[in-house]
Amino acid sequence: MKKLFKLNKNELLALLVGVLGNLIAKGIILFVPTYSIDDYKYLSTTHDTSFLVSQGRWGLALVNQVLLSIGIREVFSITILNFLSFFLMSLIGIIICKMWKISHNLLLSSFVILLFTTFPYQAEIYTFRIASSGFAFSMILAFLSIYISNFNLKRILLSIFLLTFSLSIYQIAFSYILVVFSFLILIEYLKKENLSVINRIKNIFTKKSIVAKLITIFGGLLTYLMLNNIILNASNIQITKRSKLISFGNNVEIIDRLHKMGELLTKIYFQNEVIMPFMLKFFLLVFLASAIFLVSKFLFNKNNFFNSLFNISVFLLIIIILSIIPILPATILSEWWPVPRLIAAISLFWCGIVMIIYKKYKNNVTDFLIFFFGSILIFGFLGINNHIFIDQIRINKQDENKMNRIVLRLEENPQFKNVNTLAIIGGSWAYQQRAETIYGDMNISAFGAEWAKLSLINEISGYKFIKPTIEQFDYASEYCEKSTKWPTKESITIIDKIGIICL
Repeated sequence: MKKLFKLNKNELLALLVGVLGNLIAKGIILFVPTYSIDDYKYLSTTHDTSFLVSQGRWGLALVNQVLLSIGIREVFSITILNFLSFFLMSLIGIIICKMWKISHNLLLSSFVILLFTTFPYQAEIYTFRIASSGFAFSMILAFLSIYISNFNLKRILLSIFLLTFSLSIYQIAFSYILVVFSFLILIEYLKKENLSVINRIKNIFTKKSIVAKLITIFGGLLTYLMLNNIILNASNIQITKRSKLISFGNNVEIIDRLHKMGELLTKIYFQNEVIMPFMLKFFLLVFLASAIFLVSKFLFNKNNFFNSLFNISVFLLIIIILSIIPILPATILSEWWPVPRLIAAISLFWCGIVMIIYKKYKNNVTDFLIFFFGSILIFGFLGINNHIFIDQIRINKQDENKMNRIVLRLEENPQFKNVNTLAIIGGSWAYQQRAETIYGDMNISAFGAEWAKLSLINEISGYKFIKPTIEQFDYASEYCEKSTKWPTKESITIIDKIGIICL
């Protein structure tokens, strides 16, 4: 076991490169207390344990309680938790390189770690102060589970335990380990020349380490699902809608989801996006085309044409499957919301493609191409990460300035001293001068989320307003239907000790 965790000089240097890259990409969040719409809810309170359980994240509830017992809360302990996250994610990169047996190559392993940890889609999770540390804890446990797994009962049981607890913190880690494990299978499939597809598949499943990891993955998933069901029933808590799975018996729903999958795959691989411009995707597609060419050349044997053709066809099918795996979490959920954090495992698909190129054509030309195209990619990724976090600062400032003007208007009302309840009706998730990096619920205004608005005003003003009752909220809604909206004079009023804000 000790050998598994011993790092050589190249691995230590690559780890350092990974941490440094994360500091350049995301370092601003270590010291600037910016918040997402979800963070505001927890500025004046701790996590709602029952809500976490309803999401299947009872492990996260436990982690939060442990951290709280030593005085750490995610929304306030941003420097230590995010730095720890940078380190853990870079360490995961080393674990991936060791599993793929490329950690001896400093250039390649450094590129893989940076490609994995600074991929723009992954930046979204770090805009949520309440999620970034839990994400890293879940990820390190998941990758440790498959890294230490071998054909030994004690190791497999330990691996299943680690993966089960990982999924109870944040289930998204599962798609990341699936991608890495799938590339382990592909490495084994491409190990020897002039073999039939059947023999290649036999070689894969006669390799004990592959079988052990497969047992770990399915064992951990099944154990988590069973435990989650027991905990939900025992606590009498209903699972949230966003955590439910799609109805696989509904043909109309399945067809609609397949159509949406096609659109999503087209978008993330080929279309221009602010947080992932097409030029960067083009460089990645060059890597993909190179991998397909090199592997096809490796598999082709003119003396056995049909066997070669079959081998190449199976390889292409595997690549297609691998390209779909990163979006599976978003695809199988009943609520279609494929935000960047749910599909960020695509970073490991591209890492695997680069690794395959190296495995099949390792020479100075390969190193040069990785260095040249890799430098452009990582330089772009670092800048996009900066853009995302700067935009979050800008949006937070706009929210703060707007809320200050609203509070000032309230304070000017002679009846303000009697107000302890606020009803905030309406609001928009963006401003006229829209931030470029708005994507799903990343970098949207707190005025666009019902649960964030009251917390925002209390945080900015220092007052302790409470939520209106259902009747008071309905009354305020009726008033706002007839009233003009902010910033008119009538948009802010006080009626029966209730402050009403019409946005």
